[in-house]
Amino acid sequence: MRKYAGKLGILLIGALMAALPVGPAFAAKKVALVVGNANYAEAPLRNPVNDARAIARQLRGKGFEVLLRENVTKAQFSEAVADFGERISAGDTALFFYAGHGLQVQGRNYLVPIDARITSEQRVRLEAMDVEAVLDQTTAAKAKVSLVILDACRNNPFERRFRSTGGGLAQINAPEGTLIAYATAPGKVAADGEGSNGLYTQALLSALAEPGLKVEEVFKNVRIEVARVSGGAQIPWEASSLTGDFFFVPPVEQTAVREAMFWDSVKGSTDPAELNAYLTLYPNGHFAPIARARIAAVEAARALATAEAERNRQAADAARQAAEAARAREVQETARASGEAEWAQRVVDEFRASSARQVASTVAASAVPRAFAPINGTFVTLVGAAVFGNVPIQSFFTVEDGVFRLTASSHQTNGVQSVRCLGVGVIGIDRSIAPIEVQCSTHADGVSSITASGRVVETGGRPRIEVELVTARGRKHEVVFR
Repeated sequence: MRKYAGKLGILLIGALMAALPVGPAFAAKKVALVVGNANYAEAPLRNPVNDARAIARQLRGKGFEVLLRENVTKAQFSEAVADFGERISAGDTALFFYAGHGLQVQGRNYLVPIDARITSEQRVRLEAMDVEAVLDQTTAAKAKVSLVILDACRNNPFERRFRSTGGGLAQINAPEGTLIAYATAPGKVAADGEGSNGLYTQALLSALAEPGLKVEEVFKNVRIEVARVSGGAQIPWEASSLTGDFFFVPPVEQTAVREAMFWDSVKGSTDPAELNAYLTLYPNGHFAPIARARIAAVEAARALATAEAERNRQAADAARQAAEAARAREVQETARASGEAEWAQRVVDEFRASSARQVASTVAASAVPRAFAPINGTFVTLVGAAVFGNVPIQSFFTVEDGVFRLTASSHQTNGVQSVRCLGVGVIGIDRSIAPIEVQCSTHADGVSSITASGRVVETGGRPRIEVELVTARGRKHEVVFR
């Protein structure tokens, strides 16, 4: 009961923190693709690779999983965008940053790989990366927040070859939940910069480091700084359809309060999963070293307890076997000492018959030819979605004089998916659970079977049931009933 009360406390703390103004700390994860192209055969650039590396460092420091690509060909560019899309899951934050040559053709924006052979307007669509292809990845993955940052408005030698192209990039509509940032206004050209970074990227790096700014405020600060340094010649621009607040660095006070509240809810736990939940949200948090040390201590204690339980089980098995051998010797000695052969034989036969009846009762109960352990009670666990279907479900292990019944059931309110499982077996005198077949029926998949086997161990004088479940496809899942 104490274990479930602790988990309920964690849920209540989570609900309370959800009511606070929240930044990205509670997003599932943050994924970024950062590309810098500079080594063009025609019109090489000086800063894009430096820009990409600097942005990648900033984003990693803010919890992003970063894919950094430098001087990519068209094939490498396509592969990087595909990898980016596969890393994103529903609810994630996705960010794409590009520094290098870019151009517009008939209202569409294209990013130029270093091996592009752009000799005609028609070749642009084949040789360059369409920005829409990047947006397609984030939209298909159902990212909660999508940020596309294009420092690709540099003047380049390709545009003057086509009559339909204009300077810089074209304005495009941002899909819902997306912000698109340009180094300068649509149709205008940005400077590559005189220092180690481009003018736009240098301002962006400074703005990203400021805590407590919403993403719109970050790019507003970038616009102010770039306009100031360029004397108004370059004005960054954004198109946004974001529906919520996003912070690269959440306000310090909010972050500290949320972290402290979450840590208070799990710091006394002996469940590594609960401590890992804190580390998932705050891998570099104030209490992260303590959490990792607690996890190591808990796992070490569990390993010792498991080893001790195994030694106790082996000792019990040895004692049982010794007792049975002593009883058999006692019967034989009684028969020999009595001098009454018929009586002695009758004693031996009764001993054998008693064992036979015990085995026979077990066979009738479960078709497992062994005596069973005198264990009683009901044990409970939560079995993961990987075994029984789309959602985790609660499972019960009910034992009466060594004969057990394993059941599991769930029913979703929409009626789409329901699961019912039943298996019967015995716990042997050596406390092992021979493999049994658990029959499961689901609304969607019909009838299937799962193989269950395991053993009973004792920790602190209390038994627990360790069971390995194997699905028909060979997927294994270990659960512990307590």
